[in-house]
Amino acid sequence: MSTGSSSDGHPFRVGDILRLGGAAARAIAALGVTLAPENRLALSLRVVEEASRSPAHTLAKQLDAQQSIIEAFLVSYVARRTRKLELAGKLRALLHGTLELSRDLDSRARDEQFEVFVWALLELAGLGLVTAEEPDFVVSSRRSRIGVAVKRLSSSTSLSRHVKKAAKQMSRHGVDVGILAINVDVPLRRHDGDRDKYISSIPEQVELLLSKITRDHRIEAVVVVGAIPRVAQNGLPSLNYVLSTRLLQVPEEDQSRTTASFNALGSRIRERVERAVAEGIANG
Repeated sequence: MSTGSSSDGHPFRVGDILRLGGAAARAIAALGVTLAPENRLALSLRVVEEASRSPAHTLAKQLDAQQSIIEAFLVSYVARRTRKLELAGKLRALLHGTLELSRDLDSRARDEQFEVFVWALLELAGLGLVTAEEPDFVVSSRRSRIGVAVKRLSSSTSLSRHVKKAAKQMSRHGVDVGILAINVDVPLRRHDGDRDKYISSIPEQVELLLSKITRDHRIEAVVVVGAIPRVAQNGLPSLNYVLSTRLLQVPEEDQSRTTASFNALGSRIRERVERAVAEGIANG
């Protein structure tokens, strides 16, 4: 089986982020979800707005605020359109936690944020009915059950532990095909080298680890998500979201009929995310 990979980013401007934040706040209210007054979305909007007028906050803090806004928007956008109350309810929990990633001593809010963010991406991808069940999500279609394990790296060295756990989850819960979704925000912020190369290296590391663990892992694709910080010419920070999808080299007899659909997964998600973002900016 040939492998395929795709990776590109979507840059966000400060004005667009403020509009997305306004759209997220209205969508959350329309869903009937009540947030604490000092929730992370409100704090993030304040930071981005203040920083657009004067250098009141560090670049890292501005980037963390932008990311909270973007992900809250996308989750609320999907929740409002699917009317999935469980997805909407999780918005309350994921907007807790420390605003600054570097000061986040309790990762549970951001772990759940990435989990729900992946849920939103799966809904946008339209692969089938998405349900929240082990390993983390299952996408059911007429042809197969696709298991999705969601892992957020706390460091570069935590990849091995997460891959082992995901392989066991896939085998234990009897899915036909497995997708491993990995968030690399924490190690990405600490990485001094080429961040794009770091993201593209993750699937190869996963494949090597799986070859040493077990043959019956059922993981046929890896999706790596990372927000790469940039600084624009005007000195303001900008996030560049990168979504990289990669098919793994699995034995011919283990390939499922659904594997071909993974080739278009990344481009389909990006297209629908960009459509959602454009709508949010226009209506923000």
